[in-house]
Amino acid sequence: MNTKRFSNKPIRLQNFDYHTLGAYFVTICTANKEQNLSSIENNQSKLSVIGHIVEQELNFHCKKRTDTELGEYVIMPDHVHTIIWIVGEEGKEMPNYLYLPHTYGFKAKFSKSKASLGTIINHFKGGVTKSLRNAGFTDFKWQPRFYDRIIRNQKEYMNTVKYIRSNPKEWNNP
Repeated sequence: MNTKRFSNKPIRLQNFDYHTLGAYFVTICTANKEQNLSSIENNQSKLSVIGHIVEQELNFHCKKRTDTELGEYVIMPDHVHTIIWIVGEEGKEMPNYLYLPHTYGFKAKFSKSKASLGTIINHFKGGVTKSLRNAGFTDFKWQPRFYDRIIRNQKEYMNTVKYIRSNPKEWNNP
């Protein structure tokens, strides 16, 4: 087992409110980079049983929440890349500077989300872990943290979608 500890260095953008509406590029890795989510065959991700459960939970958690929408995603052998849209709650005016999902067919609900990006991801990770335990995969674990990038404009969004879609083609098995 890998006993490497994570640094205490913050990985979130300091002084940014992660309840803010917009698009976030998120990467979630399995513990010890265990390659049990999928395999890459002919430049495509072929989901394992565990990967199918991860996909079901990803869709379930984003559909269950009224303040989020699921964007592009790919499930790789040892990590998940996804775009999570925080679309907020109805009622308040939208700040002009936000890059919003309505450009891509999502209905923004105008205000901040009640839950932060971290809470949304932690609920997803917990749901996956619980479902996998119930299915008999008792050894599965996520890395304790996740990585994110705030998508600030349309160019960043398009580059992120391109990156997610091309990720299986770029995969090199060790």
